[in-house]
Amino acid sequence: MSETILKATNVSKIYGKNKALDKVSIEIKRGMIYGLIGENGAGKSTFMRMVMGLIKIDEGDIELFGETGKKEVQRARRKMGQSIETPALYPELTARENLKVQAANGGVSEREIDHLLHLMNLSNTGRKKAKNFSLGMRQRLAIASTLITNPEFLILDEPTNGLDPSGIVEMREIIQRLVVERGITVLLSSHLLDELSQVATHYGILHDGKLINELSKEELAHETRQYIELETTEVQKAVVVLDELEINDYEVVNSTSINIYERIDDVANINRSLVLADVNVSRIGTTRQKLEEYFLQLTGEIRMLNLLTAERIKLFRSKKLWIVLAIFTILPVLQAVNSKISVDYGKELVQVVDTVINGATGVLMIEKNGLTVLLVISAFICFFIGEEFQNGTIRNALSLGRSRTHYYLSKFVMAALLSLIGTIVMTVVGIISFTVIFEFGEVAEINHYFIYAIKSFSTLYLLILANVSIYVTISFLTKNSGIALIWSFLYTIATGFLPDIFQQTTHFKHVTYWFSEVFLFYSDFANPADIAKFPEMVLVSLITIVVSSTIGIFLFKRTDIK
Repeated sequence: MSETILKATNVSKIYGKNKALDKVSIEIKRGMIYGLIGENGAGKSTFMRMVMGLIKIDEGDIELFGETGKKEVQRARRKMGQSIETPALYPELTARENLKVQAANGGVSEREIDHLLHLMNLSNTGRKKAKNFSLGMRQRLAIASTLITNPEFLILDEPTNGLDPSGIVEMREIIQRLVVERGITVLLSSHLLDELSQVATHYGILHDGKLINELSKEELAHETRQYIELETTEVQKAVVVLDELEINDYEVVNSTSINIYERIDDVANINRSLVLADVNVSRIGTTRQKLEEYFLQLTGEIRMLNLLTAERIKLFRSKKLWIVLAIFTILPVLQAVNSKISVDYGKELVQVVDTVINGATGVLMIEKNGLTVLLVISAFICFFIGEEFQNGTIRNALSLGRSRTHYYLSKFVMAALLSLIGTIVMTVVGIISFTVIFEFGEVAEINHYFIYAIKSFSTLYLLILANVSIYVTISFLTKNSGIALIWSFLYTIATGFLPDIFQQTTHFKHVTYWFSEVFLFYSDFANPADIAKFPEMVLVSLITIVVSSTIGIFLFKRTDIK
């Protein structure tokens, strides 16, 4: 008999544009209790249905009991039993009658019925119909139905779902007994890793249709093993003491923390040695990474993508987005028309940007309307984030175990995306508007216009992004769209006008250099001398983004959510 019961190789299932399973490869050997762990919608039931032949495989291959041919695999399925999703029972029939029907379906004798009813604690149900059973009783009857044909391979989808604690323990014991007494190989699923760890011998972690990790019970125990957590401000001195104690299995986590993975029961002696060596110990004690934390850690990066997907849906369904884009579309048109009227009436244009009245000036639309652009973007961000707190919808994401860092960054990325779309629209419409009215021509004193346009746009966008990072921080700290809007407007107006005033003073001139020369729109992007400062502008903008986001995340992680 083949030792390999199931071998799935790069199997995929596609529904429209959605991949329910994406190149999943799993091998289950005889005697295993293989646990599929994943959130709802991860692809667990789809995989099980595919193995049972209930749905078609779009890509990849399934091997059962060493058989690979289509007819051979179908015959091999006779050695299998399944209970997928809700228990499949005849509600008007008793437990015994349900088993009789299943025995007839499988073409087997009814002599096992009494034994199975006893095994599943259903002997006393008598004439009671299945529709009147509790959920636990229905789950047990469904498993009994799968066992009537004496399968070698059993597939159970969320067998403990909806059961009370005693029912969960009972189901766990039944599964383990089947493996020991009958030699059955089991594939079962759950969205709770902690629950699966009580019964499974091997694990596969599914997320968004992809198998992101496989490990044995021993490997899982190692990954989530108990350890001594040491917190100290003198890590280097502590490491010396650990080496003297001949402790080799430890990890320096950061500048104030060390994890020690051996001599777990010797905390008191380790602490004593550290104290005698004058090491400042802030805290020392044993701890263990929880299984659910391990699962969240594995799927953390993917969860960030999920958050971005959620934010993208909310962003593009927001009426406020289209209002912002409408404003960014109208502004350059009005600018071009205004310049045309001014020229026709012989009005002298005072700004350098105004004097270059041709299609090439479109790239400078962001600079010319800088303050307006920032005020519009800040208003959108304040409502986009503030309403999450006010409506309580922020709880929907955070209560699912989402990282606050990821949540914060997903909002920043969406705000950055809005800013990018808005500035592109403004630039393109500006170029088209000025070209239609004044024709296209080179910017005065600028060579290689295309390179100049790319550099100017990129620099201006980064300057906007630096402001965006501050608006996001303000919104997360105030937790109210109205209050955030007031503070964001005050900040924008202050940085837009105060530096000009402070530049006239002796004491504040150098203090405001950061604002007036590189951060906000105080440079002439049509002037070669100011263009030379692009690298400096980029550097300060990046520093601003990193610093403000770090502060925002740090404070948000310590904020209570009502």
